[in-house]
Amino acid sequence: MKFDDYEREFYSRYYEFAETVKLILEKAIEASELPRPQSIQHRAKSPKSLKDRLEQSGKLDSQNIENERRDIAGVRIIFYTNTDVERFRNSRLIFENFEIERDATRIHHPMAENEERPYRAMHYTVRLKEDRAKLPEYSKFKGLRCEIQIHTILNHAWSETSHDIAYKTKPREGFGNKAMEEISPIA
Repeated sequence: MKFDDYEREFYSRYYEFAETVKLILEKAIEASELPRPQSIQHRAKSPKSLKDRLEQSGKLDSQNIENERRDIAGVRIIFYTNTDVERFRNSRLIFENFEIERDATRIHHPMAENEERPYRAMHYTVRLKEDRAKLPEYSKFKGLRCEIQIHTILNHAWSETSHDIAYKTKPREGFGNKAMEEISPIA
């Protein structure tokens, strides 16, 4: 899929896919004895945001943007505590309901490899399992990927705030320049 295809035709399908992944997760959590999350959010990457990210990486002309960006569809599960996150992770609920791309599972913690950034989360890139993707109501999602992020509410708040400041702020002259340079991950 090229970017123009996404913008014209596939954005709505990825949005619907993210919503479907969210619903599967909600039903699975409800049927379990796991702690209930504070919220579960979903989104498809907006065409503008996707275009910006593809341009940054020099991949805007790719014929297969879905291979360049694994987070075109996304779901974020927000728990109250680290204990709730661990209970969810140990439940294997994601593994029972989705096919996991092993090479795309990431646990983010402040470490030397990520310049000690205080971002904390677990990311799983998933697809629908083959038996579910064969069902008529899910067949249009066959082969699509969704990134599931698992956060605590405090890490979610930090993530949202820092992402908007560091990635979505236009360069500025004068006031705040030095502060922005100090917190920017792209410094």
